[in-house]
Amino acid sequence: MYHEGGGLVSLSSRYRPEHNIYVGDGVYKCGLADAYGNWTGEYFGVVISRLEVCSDDMLFDYFVGACRYTAQKGHPNNVNSCEAHSLERGNPVNIATGNKFQEEHDFVSGSSSPIVVDRYYNSLDKYWRHSYSARLDINFKWVTLVDSDGREIKFDYDGDSYFSKSEGVYLLKLADGWSFKSRINKVYYFDLSGQLIKVVSDSGGTQYVFRRDGDIIIRNDFAVEVVLTEDFLHQPLHLSSEGVDIRYEYAGGRLVKRTKVYVGRPGSADVRTYHYENQNNDGGRLLTGITDERGVRLVTWTYSPSQKVVLSEHADGAQSTRFIYESEESTSVVSELGRKLVYHFKLILGVKRIVSIEGEPTPDCPASNSTYTYNDRGLVLTKTDAKGLITAYSYNDRGLEISRTEASGTTLARTTTTEWDPDRFLPIKVIEPNRVTVYSYDNQGRELTRQSTSR
Repeated sequence: MYHEGGGLVSLSSRYRPEHNIYVGDGVYKCGLADAYGNWTGEYFGVVISRLEVCSDDMLFDYFVGACRYTAQKGHPNNVNSCEAHSLERGNPVNIATGNKFQEEHDFVSGSSSPIVVDRYYNSLDKYWRHSYSARLDINFKWVTLVDSDGREIKFDYDGDSYFSKSEGVYLLKLADGWSFKSRINKVYYFDLSGQLIKVVSDSGGTQYVFRRDGDIIIRNDFAVEVVLTEDFLHQPLHLSSEGVDIRYEYAGGRLVKRTKVYVGRPGSADVRTYHYENQNNDGGRLLTGITDERGVRLVTWTYSPSQKVVLSEHADGAQSTRFIYESEESTSVVSELGRKLVYHFKLILGVKRIVSIEGEPTPDCPASNSTYTYNDRGLVLTKTDAKGLITAYSYNDRGLEISRTEASGTTLARTTTTEWDPDRFLPIKVIEPNRVTVYSYDNQGRELTRQSTSR
């Protein structure tokens, strides 16, 4: 059940299965959250236990009641290897899953330690999230990081540490919570319950996250403050900061309007509208278009009966891109000029990786007629281009590239090696065939020096 003016308000939305308690004979009491989605220590009703076993690469989705692959929500370019081919086409669509991902920019506080509030939509789960919605779902044998863009990273516990096999990164258990460092050197801190409490950017700027009377308070190093409220699914409802007030209007659980008002400027309201015209067995929550602040329809998406994007186009049909899902292992993409590319995939650790691309090379896809091989962690081992030339890669235990050989196996072979900072995702020495480059950084990871010498 939905409230027409705001977020989800049904008991099912307040259900917290991770807090269920066993009372005997296969019966559990059900955990109940408060009006803001916080655990209350209270219970309602009972549930008969049911054993669900998901494979190592899948996670149980409480909302659909089934095991699902969840690693490929979020931005299609969010891959763990720079050499992995992009999965993004159209505006933007993940060609491997058919997921429509949308990123919207709502607020930024300034240039120094900025508080940036963006929103992210995924058609795979049909929710809008915000920049400070990241959280941990903590279980006995693993922990899942649900990132702000919806991507989910599973960290398995091996008795000593929490490690993500698909991402090659660790989640650290601290005395008073948890920390996670991303591959772009952004560090997230969570409390013991998995709630986000601090974010440190790669430049050292820090945003502190507090919760007060159902509000989320975000504060930076310069005491700039943003107050944000959200519904039970972490969808934004209201944002306020000095000089700015943003309201998010929902209907049937769908975000239909964002109204941004500049305080003290009468008539300054900027209204952005979101459309959900598809009623194809999805509850009407598939995003099908956006109308901007001028009242101009910017983009339209169309979906298949299986809720995958089949068409992405801008106003007047510009930049039209069609998607044909030939099977679970291949997708054809047709540009507005009629050029067709066929992508073939292999599922590795719950993530579909491109193994080959067929079709005429184009400016937006020069990698046509290329093939890829991977190791068991989903990192590219070899890339073979349309001319048959092979580029070979090797990695360290952290999944960082340490060697790349272009034209491997020929007299033209060229090898580049990279040495990395032991604690950060930062290169400290790159050795190319004709040059050596050495880097140094400050404590925040900002580049201090770069020295190149010829070989």
